[in-house]
Amino acid sequence: MKLYALRKYAFVFFIACLPTILLADQLPDLGDPSSQTLSPSAEYRLGQSAMITIRHAMPLNHDILANNYINALGTRLQSAEQNKQFAFEFFIINEDAINAFALPGGFIGINTGLILTTDSEDELASVMSHEMSHVTQRHIARLYAYRKQMTIGTMAGALAAVIIATQNPQAGSGALMATIAGQAQSSLSFSRNNEQEADRVGIQLMSNAGFDPLAMPKFFEKLHQSSRFSGQYVPEYLQTHPLTQSRIADAKNRAQQLPKVQDSLRHQDFWFTKARLKNEQFTMPKDSVAFFEQPLKETAPESAKLAHQYGLALGLLANNQSEKALSLLQTLSANDPDNPYILVALADTYVAQNQLSTAVKLLQQAVKARPAELALVVTLVELQLQAEQPKKAIQLLDQYHLHYGENTFTLRLISRAYGQAGKPTSMHFYQAKYLEKLGEYHSALDQLKLVKLPQENKDRMSLQIEAKMAEIKEQIENDKKPL
Repeated sequence: MKLYALRKYAFVFFIACLPTILLADQLPDLGDPSSQTLSPSAEYRLGQSAMITIRHAMPLNHDILANNYINALGTRLQSAEQNKQFAFEFFIINEDAINAFALPGGFIGINTGLILTTDSEDELASVMSHEMSHVTQRHIARLYAYRKQMTIGTMAGALAAVIIATQNPQAGSGALMATIAGQAQSSLSFSRNNEQEADRVGIQLMSNAGFDPLAMPKFFEKLHQSSRFSGQYVPEYLQTHPLTQSRIADAKNRAQQLPKVQDSLRHQDFWFTKARLKNEQFTMPKDSVAFFEQPLKETAPESAKLAHQYGLALGLLANNQSEKALSLLQTLSANDPDNPYILVALADTYVAQNQLSTAVKLLQQAVKARPAELALVVTLVELQLQAEQPKKAIQLLDQYHLHYGENTFTLRLISRAYGQAGKPTSMHFYQAKYLEKLGEYHSALDQLKLVKLPQENKDRMSLQIEAKMAEIKEQIENDKKPL
């Protein structure tokens, strides 16, 4: 099967319109979603299981600042929801293609290409709210509910294959061919109905969260126009989210009926995140410097101009011009001393100049002032480990966990810290918790099996490990059962 044919099938199956292996010949009446969907816990596990394949097959972006920003933006949108049924998780994929997708349970993937294409935080929020609405309206879960004899693993594998093939047909071709062999093509009308519903719900969500709802039809129109004037090229987002003029008009009409938004929030983090992602696109640092040395238009917002200078500093640093980078960052910091983007870049610059202790002190002061700022905490811990200070790293992460909870960034780091400190039991325990949070239960169990537990006089850690092993084994067994 040729790649363009795989693209066609992926387009038909993607997100709002599931693979035909999961559908009956006739599309079902949606009816009452509460009676025809997977349970929220099963839906979450389905998405989590699909994410295991996606993490290994797709180039995920692990930049702490960019990921922290995209999840903070998602949290702002989620706070405006009336029925908070899902704990959304947003992740960035290093792909130039303009695309985004939603998985069951609240996992939302956004390509760097899409982020860089948006001209405002409102436009980015419009895409995120649309994808979130696919989840909250249970578009995928309603259809999967009709195949309840399938296991989580089987469904997750099929879903991940479709996602991967749509993002990168060459990577997903084998899995997708096995998935779709002998199956009939689904009707597009169902997909369009879901897309329009996601537009309507997403526009309302944007408005409730304080974003400009008109940004959604504006962004759609921009993509639509780009496909009209660029020959055969059609943005991936339009292939997987088919647009029509009537759909754009409907979105614009609904947005115009909502109250005008007076958003006083600064969108500085949006522009700084774009600067970081843009820098990562250049394989040659000198090209990054050349790009950011170009002045922005006079009409650009001030936050965008500052981020442009920040991007230049990052390019200079990557191009081994740390003195120029430091000078520029110090100027930016004088006007905005608490900006985590600038602080992390300053620390990186000091490290490049072999001033590791200066970088550590800088971030220690920053974390003391802002202990909840995950990007500052993670960067400081990484530097403490580089400085061979694992005990300080453990102490800092313990405090963070106590007040703000655990996440994949901190669990991975505290496992490294315990390993560096010569405490293998704790290292394996936290590595298991990290893998468990990713849904990789078999790997998590393997970590715990490496620990030699005492037969008698068990301490607190031994009891925690035994309890965790029991939890993970139970989850592995649950995944084998049909839904």
